[in-house]
Amino acid sequence: MVFINPVVDFALGEKTRLLLDYEYRETDSRYQRDAYPQVRDLAGVGIRYADAGTRYSPIFPDDRNIITAQNLELRLTHEVGEDTTLRLVGAHTEIDSDQFNMIGWAMVPGSDRLLERRNYLELNHQDTDFVFADLSTRFDTRWMTHQVILGGQYLRREGESFGRTGAYAPAIDVLNPPTDPAVRYYRPETRDQLAAGAVFVESAPTESKGFFVTDQITLADDRTHILVGARYDDLNGTDNTTPQAGVNYTVNDWLSVYGLYSESFRLNASYTLQSGEVRTFDPESGINKEIGLKLDLFDRRLSGTVALFNLTRENVLQVIASDDPLKPIFNLSGEERSKGVEIDIAGRIGPDFTVFASYAYTDSEVLTSTNPALVGAPLEGVAKNAVSVFGKYDFGAVGPGDLSANAGLLWRQGPILMTNNTPGNTPFAADSYTVLDAGLDYVLPSGLALSLKVTNLTDEAYMDRRAAYAAPRRINLVVRKEF
Repeated sequence: MVFINPVVDFALGEKTRLLLDYEYRETDSRYQRDAYPQVRDLAGVGIRYADAGTRYSPIFPDDRNIITAQNLELRLTHEVGEDTTLRLVGAHTEIDSDQFNMIGWAMVPGSDRLLERRNYLELNHQDTDFVFADLSTRFDTRWMTHQVILGGQYLRREGESFGRTGAYAPAIDVLNPPTDPAVRYYRPETRDQLAAGAVFVESAPTESKGFFVTDQITLADDRTHILVGARYDDLNGTDNTTPQAGVNYTVNDWLSVYGLYSESFRLNASYTLQSGEVRTFDPESGINKEIGLKLDLFDRRLSGTVALFNLTRENVLQVIASDDPLKPIFNLSGEERSKGVEIDIAGRIGPDFTVFASYAYTDSEVLTSTNPALVGAPLEGVAKNAVSVFGKYDFGAVGPGDLSANAGLLWRQGPILMTNNTPGNTPFAADSYTVLDAGLDYVLPSGLALSLKVTNLTDEAYMDRRAAYAAPRRINLVVRKEF
């Protein structure tokens, strides 16, 4: 991985600052596409599942997932008055990806064990231009204080892509895969052979404009805080106005109650097939309702939130790989509903130990859909119960520097629906899983810092929210120097 991030901050006067932020990031990893054990009948008339994911890894030694991203951002801030600030932001982002891997394509007809495989190459380039401006001002009226923000933004995204599948490799027995690397990792062609004569297809541009206003009001009693606002969006020619409102009331020094209502309007980007055909979809919309309690306990050493939520969304775009990866399946989910409770706790236990913990219970369901088989199903990737805990212990001075250790745990209860939007409407769910992370941080007085991080400590093989096997155990050492 290569990461470069120079930042230059100019003072253009006592009240004006200009920030230039350039970021370059390059990652080179092994890519898993359709890595879950889902394989399809060659005729496309049915779906079969084999235990290919745990007994046969689709990752080849020469697979690649090279992603290069560049982002240039300019941020101008000007204090118009004592309580008024103007902010202007402009950014340009370029992303290139080069993904080459072997796909578990389909079962040999009549077999539950023999998996046929094909190479697949996908190249993408994407450009995004973004402009944002807002004006923030504070003023008092007779019984209240207002913090008003007015703003707008513009985004345009366009790109091009190329995809090609290769010839079939010899079928393998997924329950007894070959051990000879020459057979196990045989490829009919190289990445360069698939890339020869590549013809890129331009994707349909995405364009959005938005304007918003919010007013955060504090009443004279300094116990009641009210938020009201609205946003207007034009997404590829479809426009809508969404409101939001909330109230927070401080009962005493350790307890406050709040309520929130908000609507959302989000663009479902158009999709360009390799043939050049462009498919467009209605924007996604949603309504979120939330009530809760905020707690500050033990002289504010421990804080927490208990929230009840109800979220509904419509026109959620689902893109699922099909028998032909160049022709994915599209589906608008209709109306989805998620409701439940979330509990978060954060604070310091003793002078050296800090802990963050959360628990969520989520009852999710597809209420309506253009695919009748989805109605009544839980939402993809949503666990009914989930727990996460993170702790950090400061040892203080150890040798010339300060040492601290941290550890985290994530548990999600299965079955977790991974995909149901398939030709055979056959659901696939993942089991419960537990993931452990751990790390050490060592900071020297010179500003040099060392960080050792181990993710997926037990090398758990689990399906994450991408409906693919998550990354195996990784060990990262980061050296940082502050000047």
